[in-house]
Amino acid sequence: MDAFEARYAKGEGQVYFRDKIPVPPWFLGVSVVGAVAMAAVLGATGVGIPVAIGAGVGLGAVAFFGNLALMGLRVVVSDAGVDVFTGVRHHRFHTSIIEGVEPGEYRFRDFPLGKGLCKRGLDGSRAFVSPFGARRGAQLRLKGGRRVLITTNDPQRLIASVERVITGVPELPQSARTGIASWAQDALPEHIPYPRVEEPAREPAVVGERDSRSTS
Repeated sequence: MDAFEARYAKGEGQVYFRDKIPVPPWFLGVSVVGAVAMAAVLGATGVGIPVAIGAGVGLGAVAFFGNLALMGLRVVVSDAGVDVFTGVRHHRFHTSIIEGVEPGEYRFRDFPLGKGLCKRGLDGSRAFVSPFGARRGAQLRLKGGRRVLITTNDPQRLIASVERVITGVPELPQSARTGIASWAQDALPEHIPYPRVEEPAREPAVVGERDSRSTS
């Protein structure tokens, strides 16, 4: 947890999932180099050093705040619901409006609208996706039929955490799930025989038995 998460993205109550898809450092470097190069070109063309310096400072500020806005995609799942941070913008989906969750994958044809980390579909659906990160994630089904796709580095764990907060059923740790699966496998026999049908017992017949009255 970094300083931003400790102050703004700490969730409410118990936190079950936390993930961040940051903007790679090279993107910031490219922005700064581009601003410096633009200032150098303006100075070399005779526009004037003050203008070039002003342009460089302005472009540097644009690059800085642009990276601040694209500082990364953060997802936090807590008792309050699902919090998504796209840079400094905060989007919350409370547990009371989440009806279900399922695996999802970002495709441009499904979300052709929007900009930055927040995309939109023609049907009103939304997607939070980083241009530098994963394309798979969890798709929330909200009340009213809306759908929201949240991409993450760990889709399975995100889905399990959302199911935990909307159903109230605790999520078993991986070690417990592995132990239960091993116990169930060891407890079951290799094959289940058909039940045997026991026939009623019969008294054995005695060969050569005589009536005692015939010998008297």
